[in-house]
Amino acid sequence: MGKRKQNQAISIIKPEDRAGDGNLLPETRQKALETIKKIIKHSGHVNISALAAQLGLSRQTTKKLVGEVMAELKEDIIDQSIAFRAWLESVVEDIDSQPGLYGEPIEEISLKMKMLKQINSIDKQSEKSININQLLILLACLRDKTNLVKELEKK
Repeated sequence: MGKRKQNQAISIIKPEDRAGDGNLLPETRQKALETIKKIIKHSGHVNISALAAQLGLSRQTTKKLVGEVMAELKEDIIDQSIAFRAWLESVVEDIDSQPGLYGEPIEEISLKMKMLKQINSIDKQSEKSININQLLILLACLRDKTNLVKELEKK
């Protein structure tokens, strides 16, 4: 059912969506980029050949558009992970400087260990060149931020 919905959301590029030289019109190109971005964020991967067929574009054009989306996502995720890492460090410092602020010692130790694991994961990813799988790992770390915030709010 998910694939059917995904396929319905993708429209084939029509001849009127192209400029006289055959290139995509700016608004059509932007729409294609947004569609690709949604697919990558939702599923974590994209089959370039299948997507090219669905969009009515060449594989080369689709690959170029996917590359642009990936570059944009990489920048966004790296920026978010830097901010997230700084937030994690500040909470760890709070735990160290103000014992009992977030609950009983055992709860604080558990919370601190979770945060240090997240910091370690972000550090490991930033040391390497990042590929799509690593971007998805960082994205998962950022999603965990919400869980950590909820856990802190319970205290």
